[in-house]
Amino acid sequence: MDILVLFELRNAVPPRLSESELHQQIEERVQRTLDWASDMVNLTQVQSRSLQLSENNLYYLALEAIEQISAQASAKGIQIHIADWSETIEQNGWVYVDGALIERVIINLIGNAIRYSPAGSSIDISFGQRTINEQIYATCCIQDEGGGISKQQFAKLAQQGYIIESEQLSSAAAILPIITKPDAAGSLGVGLSMVSAIVRQHGGYIYMSNRHPVGLKVDICLPKTNT
Repeated sequence: MDILVLFELRNAVPPRLSESELHQQIEERVQRTLDWASDMVNLTQVQSRSLQLSENNLYYLALEAIEQISAQASAKGIQIHIADWSETIEQNGWVYVDGALIERVIINLIGNAIRYSPAGSSIDISFGQRTINEQIYATCCIQDEGGGISKQQFAKLAQQGYIIESEQLSSAAAILPIITKPDAAGSLGVGLSMVSAIVRQHGGYIYMSNRHPVGLKVDICLPKTNT
């Protein structure tokens, strides 16, 4: 729905949008357009720049990401829960990456989780390890309570390098909006293209699956250092 349609709804008789609803929805669409533009710039930079590699820990990168996006979550009454620090989590989370880019990946994925989750829901972030082709990868898992992703969208994501583990949506997910296409500005597609490009540049993988009864689970997997 574009801004002109919003004005038509406001000017209808009787009005189908209040003044405050009109302002809120215009603000949301402007922000999405700005996000889309930012994602386009970031994607171009990712494709052209060399990586600034150093040793980083996924746990601390996630903390920084949450700090940057917490206001967006609070505006929808969404709680972001991150696993409590432990020595095991820290030991398993060391990766040799461009910290700024991986932080951008986490921000983008949490931002999508916020955007497509109902108000008052929760987002859980956990950490672990995964063995892929006999190599150990550190993982950061983001799980939301939204409606999940459609099979059509999964097919597009698979073409971008995402590994799809489960497409099945439960009947409970039918009551929530399912991500079937990018928003009005197209930022879902661009943002996830950027995420995939960054992770693949680091020799990593992203696994996606619909959760039961509702929600989406995204695992960022990056080669673990020997620290």
